[in-house]
Amino acid sequence: TAGAGRCDVGSQAGADQVFGRVASYRLSDSDHSPVGVLAPMQGPDGCLGGVQVFEPVISARTCPGVPTSTGEPAALDLVGSFFRAEERTTLAASGLPAWTFATPLFSTAPGLTVAPAGSVGNLCLDHPITRLLWHSGQADGAGQFSCDIDVDNGLGGTVVPIGTSTYFQVWFRDFDASGVPTSNYTNGCLMRAW
Repeated sequence: TAGAGRCDVGSQAGADQVFGRVASYRLSDSDHSPVGVLAPMQGPDGCLGGVQVFEPVISARTCPGVPTSTGEPAALDLVGSFFRAEERTTLAASGLPAWTFATPLFSTAPGLTVAPAGSVGNLCLDHPITRLLWHSGQADGAGQFSCDIDVDNGLGGTVVPIGTSTYFQVWFRDFDASGVPTSNYTNGCLMRAW
Protein backbone atom coordinates (compact mmCIF):
# COMPACT_ATOMS: atom_id res chain seq x y z
CA THR A 1 0.00 0.00 0.00
CA ALA A 2 1.10 3.58 -0.57
CA GLY A 3 3.20 4.89 2.25
CA ALA A 4 3.59 1.51 3.91
CA GLY A 5 7.30 2.13 4.51
CA ARG A 6 6.92 5.38 6.41
CA CYS A 7 3.79 4.13 8.21
CA ASP A 8 5.18 0.87 9.52
CA VAL A 9 3.92 0.03 13.00
CA GLY A 10 5.94 -2.53 14.86
CA SER A 11 3.45 -3.71 17.46
CA GLN A 12 -0.23 -3.71 18.32
CA ALA A 13 0.48 -1.47 21.30
CA GLY A 14 2.17 0.97 18.95
CA ALA A 15 -0.77 0.73 16.58
CA ASP A 16 -3.22 1.61 19.33
CA GLN A 17 -1.09 4.62 20.19
CA VAL A 18 -0.75 5.76 16.57
CA PHE A 19 -4.46 5.44 15.83
CA GLY A 20 -5.65 6.77 19.17
CA ARG A 21 -8.08 3.91 19.72
CA VAL A 22 -8.51 1.22 22.34
CA ALA A 23 -8.92 -1.98 20.38
CA SER A 24 -11.46 -4.64 21.39
CA TYR A 25 -10.88 -8.15 20.10
CA ARG A 26 -13.89 -10.00 21.55
CA LEU A 27 -15.65 -11.54 18.53
CA SER A 28 -19.02 -12.54 19.94
CA ASP A 29 -21.08 -12.62 23.07
CA SER A 30 -22.90 -15.55 24.66
CA ASP A 31 -25.62 -15.77 22.01
CA HIS A 32 -23.03 -15.61 19.20
CA SER A 33 -24.21 -12.23 17.88
CA PRO A 34 -21.36 -9.94 16.83
CA VAL A 35 -20.06 -7.38 19.30
CA GLY A 36 -17.26 -6.02 17.15
CA VAL A 37 -16.55 -5.44 13.48
CA LEU A 38 -13.11 -5.83 11.95
CA ALA A 39 -12.12 -2.66 10.13
CA PRO A 40 -8.87 -1.26 8.70
CA MET A 41 -7.82 1.85 10.56
CA GLN A 42 -6.19 4.93 9.07
CA GLY A 43 -3.72 7.03 11.01
CA PRO A 44 -3.64 10.83 11.19
CA ASP A 45 -0.91 10.90 8.53
CA GLY A 46 -3.20 9.13 6.05
CA CYS A 47 -1.40 5.78 6.15
CA LEU A 48 -3.05 2.45 6.77
CA GLY A 49 -0.03 0.80 8.32
CA GLY A 50 -1.51 -2.71 7.95
CA VAL A 51 -3.39 -2.56 11.26
CA GLN A 52 -6.91 -3.80 11.95
CA VAL A 53 -8.97 -3.42 15.12
CA PHE A 54 -12.50 -4.19 16.22
CA GLU A 55 -14.99 -1.36 16.60
CA PRO A 56 -17.63 -2.01 19.28
CA VAL A 57 -21.26 -2.53 18.32
CA ILE A 58 -23.29 0.36 19.75
CA SER A 59 -26.81 -0.68 18.74
CA ALA A 60 -29.42 -3.26 19.65
CA ARG A 61 -31.19 -5.25 16.95
CA THR A 62 -34.95 -4.75 16.87
CA CYS A 63 -37.24 -6.66 14.49
CA PRO A 64 -35.47 -9.37 12.46
CA GLY A 65 -34.87 -9.51 8.74
CA VAL A 66 -36.18 -12.26 6.48
CA PRO A 67 -33.98 -14.46 4.26
CA THR A 68 -32.60 -12.82 1.14
CA SER A 69 -31.93 -14.50 -2.19
CA THR A 70 -28.69 -15.73 -0.57
CA GLY A 71 -30.77 -17.87 1.82
CA GLU A 72 -29.97 -15.95 5.02
CA PRO A 73 -31.30 -12.69 6.46
CA ALA A 74 -29.16 -9.59 5.97
CA ALA A 75 -27.75 -8.19 9.20
CA LEU A 76 -27.27 -4.59 10.33
CA ASP A 77 -25.30 -3.20 13.26
CA LEU A 78 -24.11 0.28 14.16
CA VAL A 79 -20.47 0.37 15.18
CA GLY A 80 -18.06 2.98 16.48
CA SER A 81 -19.17 5.45 19.13
CA PHE A 82 -22.60 6.69 20.24
CA PHE A 83 -20.99 9.91 21.54
CA ARG A 84 -21.78 12.66 19.03
CA ALA A 85 -18.58 14.57 19.71
CA GLU A 86 -16.50 11.66 18.44
CA GLU A 87 -18.27 11.72 15.03
CA ARG A 88 -17.52 8.02 14.62
CA THR A 89 -20.71 6.09 13.89
CA THR A 90 -20.95 3.59 11.04
CA LEU A 91 -23.86 1.57 9.67
CA ALA A 92 -22.45 -1.88 8.82
CA ALA A 93 -24.66 -4.31 6.86
CA SER A 94 -23.71 -7.82 5.80
CA GLY A 95 -25.39 -10.75 4.07
CA LEU A 96 -26.79 -8.67 1.23
CA PRO A 97 -26.77 -10.05 -2.32
CA ALA A 98 -23.43 -9.27 -3.97
CA TRP A 99 -23.21 -5.88 -5.72
CA THR A 100 -26.80 -4.94 -4.86
CA PHE A 101 -27.94 -1.32 -4.44
CA ALA A 102 -28.69 -0.28 -0.85
CA THR A 103 -30.17 2.75 0.92
CA PRO A 104 -30.09 3.40 4.70
CA LEU A 105 -33.33 4.45 6.41
CA PHE A 106 -33.81 6.39 9.64
CA SER A 107 -36.69 7.08 12.03
CA THR A 108 -37.29 8.12 15.62
CA ALA A 109 -40.02 5.47 15.99
CA PRO A 110 -39.94 1.67 15.69
CA GLY A 111 -42.55 -0.21 13.71
CA LEU A 112 -43.32 -3.42 11.88
CA THR A 113 -44.83 -3.55 8.40
CA VAL A 114 -44.68 -6.98 6.78
CA ALA A 115 -43.89 -6.98 3.03
CA PRO A 116 -44.49 -3.25 2.42
CA ALA A 117 -45.19 -2.32 -1.21
CA GLY A 118 -44.55 -5.89 -2.35
CA SER A 119 -41.15 -6.25 -0.69
CA VAL A 120 -40.17 -9.67 0.63
CA GLY A 121 -38.82 -8.09 3.82
CA ASN A 122 -40.12 -6.37 6.95
CA LEU A 123 -40.01 -2.62 7.46
CA CYS A 124 -38.98 -2.12 11.09
CA LEU A 125 -39.52 1.66 11.21
CA ASP A 126 -42.58 3.85 11.68
CA HIS A 127 -43.31 7.26 10.16
CA PRO A 128 -41.81 9.69 9.61
CA ILE A 129 -39.09 7.72 7.80
CA THR A 130 -36.09 9.44 6.22
CA ARG A 131 -34.24 7.84 3.33
CA LEU A 132 -30.57 8.72 3.72
CA LEU A 133 -30.14 8.90 -0.07
CA TRP A 134 -26.74 10.62 0.10
CA HIS A 135 -25.46 7.44 1.80
CA SER A 136 -26.92 5.08 -0.81
CA GLY A 137 -24.45 2.83 -2.55
CA GLN A 138 -23.56 -0.61 -3.75
CA ALA A 139 -22.70 -3.62 -1.63
CA ASP A 140 -19.40 -5.28 -2.41
CA GLY A 141 -18.87 -8.76 -3.81
CA ALA A 142 -19.15 -10.24 -0.32
CA GLY A 143 -22.55 -8.59 0.27
CA GLN A 144 -21.24 -5.97 2.70
CA PHE A 145 -22.39 -2.35 2.75
CA SER A 146 -21.37 0.40 5.16
CA CYS A 147 -21.53 4.15 5.53
CA ASP A 148 -20.53 6.70 8.14
CA ILE A 149 -23.37 8.77 9.59
CA ASP A 150 -23.42 12.11 11.39
CA VAL A 151 -26.15 12.02 14.03
CA ASP A 152 -26.04 15.79 14.45
CA ASN A 153 -26.08 16.89 10.82
CA GLY A 154 -26.58 13.89 8.56
CA LEU A 155 -30.11 12.63 9.23
CA GLY A 156 -32.03 14.63 6.65
CA GLY A 157 -32.60 17.68 8.80
CA THR A 158 -34.14 15.71 11.66
CA VAL A 159 -33.05 17.15 15.01
CA VAL A 160 -32.39 14.30 17.44
CA PRO A 161 -32.21 15.43 21.10
CA ILE A 162 -29.47 13.86 23.19
CA GLY A 163 -30.54 10.50 24.59
CA THR A 164 -33.34 10.03 22.04
CA SER A 165 -33.84 6.56 20.61
CA THR A 166 -32.98 6.45 16.92
CA TYR A 167 -33.82 3.56 14.61
CA PHE A 168 -32.03 2.50 11.46
CA GLN A 169 -32.50 -0.08 8.72
CA VAL A 170 -31.11 -0.73 5.24
CA TRP A 171 -33.35 -1.28 2.20
CA PHE A 172 -31.80 -3.14 -0.73
CA ARG A 173 -32.66 -4.68 -4.07
CA ASP A 174 -33.19 -8.44 -4.06
CA PHE A 175 -34.96 -11.29 -5.89
CA ASP A 176 -37.87 -13.38 -4.66
CA ALA A 177 -37.99 -17.18 -4.68
CA SER A 178 -39.06 -17.15 -8.37
CA GLY A 179 -36.17 -14.91 -9.39
CA VAL A 180 -38.38 -11.85 -9.84
CA PRO A 181 -36.70 -8.54 -8.88
CA THR A 182 -38.02 -7.12 -5.61
CA SER A 183 -36.64 -5.48 -2.48
CA ASN A 184 -35.73 -6.54 1.03
CA TYR A 185 -34.57 -5.12 4.36
CA THR A 186 -31.97 -5.84 7.01
CA ASN A 187 -33.04 -6.17 10.63
CA GLY A 188 -33.78 -2.91 12.42
CA CYS A 189 -31.34 -1.28 14.84
CA LEU A 190 -31.86 0.94 17.88
CA MET A 191 -29.23 3.42 19.03
CA ARG A 192 -29.27 6.23 21.59
CA ALA A 193 -26.82 9.04 20.78
CA TRP A 194 -25.28 11.08 23.58
